[in-house]
Amino acid sequence: MNFDFNNGAVPTNAALFGNTMVTANGGTSDSGVLRLTEAVNNEQGAFIIQPLEGGAEINAFTAFFKARVGGGTATPADGFSFNFANDLPNGPISEEGAGTGLTVAFDIYDNGAGEAPAIDLKYGGNTLVSQKVPITLLDTGDGFADVIIRLEADGTVDVVYKDTIVYYNQPVTGFAPITNGRFGFGGRTGGLNENQFVDDLRIQAFKTTGPLKITQQPVNAVVLVGKQTTFSIQVNDPAGVTYQWFSNSVAIAGATAASFTTPVVTLVNSGTKYKVQASRPGSNDTSTEVTLTVVQIEPPASPKVTFDFNAGAVPVNTAVFGSAMVTANGGVNDSGVLRLTEAVNGQQGAFIISDLDARAPVSGMIFAFKVRVGGGTATPADGFSFSWANDLADGAFGEDGAGGGLTVSFDIYDNGGGEAPAIDVRFAGSDVASKKFPISFLETGDAFVDVIVRLNVGGTVDVVYNGNVVYYNLPIPGFAAIAGGRYGLGARTGGLNENQFVDDIKIATTVSGSSLTVRQQGGNVVISWTAAGATLETSTSLSPAAWTTVTGITGSSYTTTPTGRAAYYRLRQ
Repeated sequence: MNFDFNNGAVPTNAALFGNTMVTANGGTSDSGVLRLTEAVNNEQGAFIIQPLEGGAEINAFTAFFKARVGGGTATPADGFSFNFANDLPNGPISEEGAGTGLTVAFDIYDNGAGEAPAIDLKYGGNTLVSQKVPITLLDTGDGFADVIIRLEADGTVDVVYKDTIVYYNQPVTGFAPITNGRFGFGGRTGGLNENQFVDDLRIQAFKTTGPLKITQQPVNAVVLVGKQTTFSIQVNDPAGVTYQWFSNSVAIAGATAASFTTPVVTLVNSGTKYKVQASRPGSNDTSTEVTLTVVQIEPPASPKVTFDFNAGAVPVNTAVFGSAMVTANGGVNDSGVLRLTEAVNGQQGAFIISDLDARAPVSGMIFAFKVRVGGGTATPADGFSFSWANDLADGAFGEDGAGGGLTVSFDIYDNGGGEAPAIDVRFAGSDVASKKFPISFLETGDAFVDVIVRLNVGGTVDVVYNGNVVYYNLPIPGFAAIAGGRYGLGARTGGLNENQFVDDIKIATTVSGSSLTVRQQGGNVVISWTAAGATLETSTSLSPAAWTTVTGITGSSYTTTPTGRAAYYRLRQ
């Protein structure tokens, strides 16, 4: 693969993200060039190359390119990175790199911890070794310097920068060949800047040899009722491979690709097992068997409170802080909306809802809303959060949340540590879980998408974003019912920005002490409960469960005649 960028266009099988661009000048001898960043503050971008060798498993490569690092502020910032991984995001990448494969980070700015200037080698998201260098080595001024990165089949790496051998035969602990890997460059500037250009890029990749094997297995899926999901695998060399998917060990007609997308699912499909066999002449391999779990997570049918903001005013028993405001337009179908931030730098705002249960201990709740995350800078920032706590103070807060209770953080900007974009769950100030996503997953453009945060009685959390189950039955260590809890939404922008709007909030709560009782009355069974606004659901089995709403109920009891079959009941609020 050879890219000289001389035609000023993005090469075939490659893509640009963020501020990165290809121009017909500015390269060696003023030829075409890849501009990861220019000498402008607060830029971030990436150049991603689609898999080489047809996506076959790669165990060695040599990459050569010319780099310009110069022409910016007297103290340059922040750096660039070279990456090879099968999970690179379709989005900007910083000097810290991205993905769980191999990264060589050229960090030109010290953030105060003495970590830079340096050339770091990373694998699996962890720094293996860091070599401090003078900024004069990394800075090339108006010229270009040769850079060579070589991965050997024995899992060692060589790095040469400006004729200086930075690493030689450096072991990459735990290295394994990478299937469907993509090569990518990323660069970033902040409050200081630097031109960070790449030219004359050449990569030679070597694929492994040997019998056919599945290198990436399918994974279990949790899917909402009415949605679809895709199972997929990767093999060490896809050339000449055929595939057959199975459902509960029965071949699925027409399912003969490396991936399989289910039809729209119902609760009846929950528990279905899937696997695939990959074959080529003289060799085959069968995947692990995975399970489809279908769940019903919906906004509350009988919410305790709703806010549609259509009056264009801050609702009773709520308050806004900082940049947050309520307007009569800009929401769903241009209705009223809560604007936590607009696409303006340096904003921070919050919307706080007073306790809904007169300080009664709440052991379960559903907080559903619609959100818009879009319309800001090419690289959006910084994110929003939901918080529920009895120490949620008046005032603005950002994507990291506030208070000592439950927080779900929707972080859309990576500050250089590889922590975002992500959806994180925290409780009592401690991290519970974090899941990384491409920025395209979190951004909604001009549209609004559904978000549901459901705390189940028993201390587990479900999170749904835009129809995708992000967390299901996630245990919250140390959870106890919260009395006097307030609900809050907060958001922030910084040197980059994004519209972060909220509409159609619905909240339901379960107060501790709510119970479900069953008693016999003559030939009937009477089921009664104490939770106001709760929905009674039934299932004929728990493995798999297929919960359906019991209809025709008025009040908080239900009478039924036994049929001789087992039946299970639960409350959903």
